Amino acid sequence: MGYYLITAAEYTTNHESNCDHDPAYTLDGTKCIIHVDEDYTVSDYIQYFADGNSVNEWRFDPDTTEWQNWETTDEHNGIM
Repeated sequence: MGYYLITAAEYTTNHESNCDHDPAYTLDGTKCIIHVDEDYTVSDYIQYFADGNSVNEWRFDPDTTEWQNWETTDEHNGIM
């Protein structure tokens, strides 16, 4: 199993009917992360993640604003 960051258009065009899980869209909605089985091929992707921990490292990268899609500002700042 693996995770792929792909464009939203790539998902709609080539993967929507083949994925068992809904995609997780990025904050701006132009990209999404899909979770696929090992026997499923994704050839046109932006980034590959081997596991959920790798996805979370990308999601919560403090050098980007993507974390705002997954947690509140208070959570991000350790207030909650």
